[in-house]
Amino acid sequence: NGRRDIIRTSINHSSDFDHADAISSEINKAVAEKYRIGPFAVSPYKYYSISPIGAITKRHSTKVRLIHDLSYPKAPNTNQYHSVNHGIVDSTVKLANLHTAVKIIMNIPIDVPVYLSKLDVSNAYKCIPVSPSDWCLLGMEWLDNCILNLHYHLDWDLVVKNGNFILVL
Repeated sequence: NGRRDIIRTSINHSSDFDHADAISSEINKAVAEKYRIGPFAVSPYKYYSISPIGAITKRHSTKVRLIHDLSYPKAPNTNQYHSVNHGIVDSTVKLANLHTAVKIIMNIPIDVPVYLSKLDVSNAYKCIPVSPSDWCLLGMEWLDNCILNLHYHLDWDLVVKNGNFILVL
C-alpha cells in the first residue's frame, strides 16, 4: 500500500521449491538485464517490503514462470500489513482480440492510413519503469538475499486508428 515506514517480509510460496534452478536462472537473468538489482545480504533500505515469489509451469510448455506476488496477503489480520497492491481498485477491462482488430481495419476506407505495431508480450511485466522511491516496495527474497525490481513492463500489440488504440493479445 505504499507504506515506507515499515519492514514487511513474507515467506515464499511452496511452488518455488519445485523450481529452484529455474527461479535462480530467471532472477540472475533479470539482474544481468538491469530489470532487478541485487542480491543484497541486507536490504539497502531502512524500510522495505518483501513480497513472496512462486513459480508455475506455463500452459502447453515446460517453461517455468516466476511469480512475484505483490497482492499477498489478500486479507491481512491485525498482525500483518496490507499488500503492496492493496490500494489498487478492482476493475474489469475488456480487451479486443485479433479478430476484432481485423474487422475494424477491414472497415477503414482504403485511402485512410492505418498504423500497426507488434510488440513482445513474452515479458509483459517488464516495460514500466518503477520510480526509485518505490523500489523499496518491490522486494523479493531468494536464497537468503534481497532482490529489488526496477521495471515492470507492459508490452502489447496495438492497432492505432484515428488516434484510438486497440489492444490485441
